[in-house]
Amino acid sequence: MQRRTLNLALALILTLLLLPAAAAHAQETSHFFGETGHSVQGRFLQYWNAHGGLAIQGYPISDPLAEQSDQDGQTYVVQYFERAEFQLHQENQPPNDVLLSQLGAFRYQALYPGGAAGQVEDTVRAYRFLETGKTLGDSYGFRTYWQRHGGLAQFGLPLSGEFSEVNSHNGSNYQVQYFERAVFEYHPENQGENQVLLTQLGTIRWQARSAPAVPPVLPPVVQPTPAPATPGQVQSTATALPAVPTTTPQPAAGHQPCDGGLHGGDRCGLQPARWSDGAHPDQLHPPLR
Repeated sequence: MQRRTLNLALALILTLLLLPAAAAHAQETSHFFGETGHSVQGRFLQYWNAHGGLAIQGYPISDPLAEQSDQDGQTYVVQYFERAEFQLHQENQPPNDVLLSQLGAFRYQALYPGGAAGQVEDTVRAYRFLETGKTLGDSYGFRTYWQRHGGLAQFGLPLSGEFSEVNSHNGSNYQVQYFERAVFEYHPENQGENQVLLTQLGTIRWQARSAPAVPPVLPPVVQPTPAPATPGQVQSTATALPAVPTTTPQPAAGHQPCDGGLHGGDRCGLQPARWSDGAHPDQLHPPLR
C-alpha cells in the first residue's frame, strides 16, 4: 500500500514538472510580435529561433503569403522579415524545407549591374571563393561575423569586395560587402560584434513590393507659337494636327521580353563552397592567394 502511494506521488510530481515544459512548447508553435503586429509560426518560427532570431532575421513585417520566385518562377509560401525573406519548400525534407531568398543578389544586380565602383579586396585573414572570385577578409570583422552566424547557408557567397555605400535608411556612409542573401555594414560607432550589422534587405524588398504602381506622367502637349503676321497678311489661328501613322510597328521575329529574373544555379543558390586552398575557413587560416 505504501509503495503504491509512493508511486502515485512520484507520478504526480513528474506530471507537475512536465506541464510547464509542455505549455512552453505549445506556446512556441506561434509567436506574436507586438512591435510589428505580425505572428511567426510553425516551421518559420523554428527556423527563426534556430538561425539568429531578432539579431540576424529581424522582426516579421508581413504575414505568410504566396509569391512567385524571381529566381525559378515557382510559387512558394513566403514571409518577410526585416533582414530576410523565408521561403517554404514543401518538396524538401527538413531542415532544407525553409530557404532564404537571394535578396543580396537581387539588390546588387539592381544597383550595380556592371559591378560596384571602388571595390577593395580585403587581405586580412582572407579567403577567396572560386565560385565568384571574391574574397572575404577580416579588416572590418566580416569574415568572423560570416563564420559565427551561419556562413554559406545563411548569407551565401560574397558577390563583391568591400566598398563605401550610402545607407538608404539613415543617409550615412558605411563600408559594405554584398553576399547572395545579405549585405554586411561596418559601424565603427558601435562596440564589439555590433560593429557589423546587416542591411534591412527584407524591409527594402517588402516596401518595393507593396508600393502602389505609379502611372506614368505624360509630358504636356506644347502648341506651336504662330509666327507674327507680316503687313498685308492675315494671321491664321488654325493649329496643325499631328500626322497619323500609317503602319503599326511589329516586334522583331523571335523576340521575347526579358522577365527580369535571376537565373542559373539551383533553386536556393546553395552550392558547395570550394576554397582556393581546399580547406574550410573554420579549419585553416592560410594567407591570401
